[in-house]
Amino acid sequence: MSTQSLPITGDWPGDHNLIQPADLVIYYINADDQIVAVNAAWNQFAADNNGADLILARIQYASLWTFISDQDTRLLYKHLFAHMRARGQSITLPFRCDSPLERRFMQLTMTPMVTGGIRFASYLLRTELREYQPWLDVDAPRIPGWIEMCSWCKRVRNEAAHWVAIEAAIESMQLFETVRPPQISHSICPACVAQIEHELMP
Repeated sequence: MSTQSLPITGDWPGDHNLIQPADLVIYYINADDQIVAVNAAWNQFAADNNGADLILARIQYASLWTFISDQDTRLLYKHLFAHMRARGQSITLPFRCDSPLERRFMQLTMTPMVTGGIRFASYLLRTELREYQPWLDVDAPRIPGWIEMCSWCKRVRNEAAHWVAIEAAIESMQLFETVRPPQISHSICPACVAQIEHELMP
């Protein structure tokens, strides 16, 4: 694992000179759940993944809730934050952040700060190549209609209300010949809810 000094940009007093893994993506929220600082890897990850609107200059002091529209996901995050802030304990969870050409298996550690803020640190564990998947391409044109995707594991809810991999959803819903993918709405699947709630158990 390569390491380097990753400067933190934004309104945050700590971590500026820490030696960290080069691909550790870090951001901070303050006690009001506003994004206040990120490290260089955050901006680079955003630039590499069609996320120019997510660099710090565009999002600093924006509410985190601006980026989480699903109400169930919001409630779960708020429960997580309240738990961490009350107990002063970090929580580490697996998650996926896939691209059209890769499955990305990642790990997120959320650490409460004495100021009431929270530090988020994401680390890439491994990747798997996949055939180009337009469902995950933000620039791909879309057909009318929506498909529900879990924001944590990237499984898709099919017509039978089962949460399955994108490729399995395409097969079960007979979308092989659909050139343009449906629009994606994000929520959280029951398996990921159960895993997160397990981490909250005393």
